[in-house]
Parts: sequence; structure tokens; C-alpha cells
Amino acid sequence: MLSHQLMKRKVFPEVKEGRPTFLIVIDNLRLDQWKTIEPILQEHYNVDAEETYYSILRTTTAYARNASFQD
Repeated sequence: MLSHQLMKRKVFPEVKEGRPTFLIVIDNLRLDQWKTIEPILQEHYNVDAEETYYSILRTTTAYARNASFQD
């Protein structure tokens, strides 16, 4: 899955009326860094799924972030 497919394939199917849905996007985070902060977040939130995806652009944050919201 690429970043431009993220919203359609993963986020929109989870959005339901009357049920809050949170999408947390953290740029430039390595997997080992995530594993360090995950237990802290799990004190406040349930992590239902953990998956990776690839960005269309590797180095330009603004373009890669915007690509996530394109159809």
C-alpha cells in the first residue's frame, strides 16, 4: 500500500457515525522509536491495528503528507 491509498483503504472504512476515530501520523519515526513510545500511548488509547505503508516521496515531508489525502 502506498500513502495515497491510506485514507481510502484504512481510515474511511473505520469511520462510523457516533464513534470517534483518531488517526495519528508521526513523520520520520523509526520502528524502534515507535516501540519505545507505544506503551505510553497504550495507557490512554487502544491500539487496534499496527501496519506499515510506504510513502510516494521519500524526503519531502510536505508532499508526502499531502499525498496521504489524495484520491
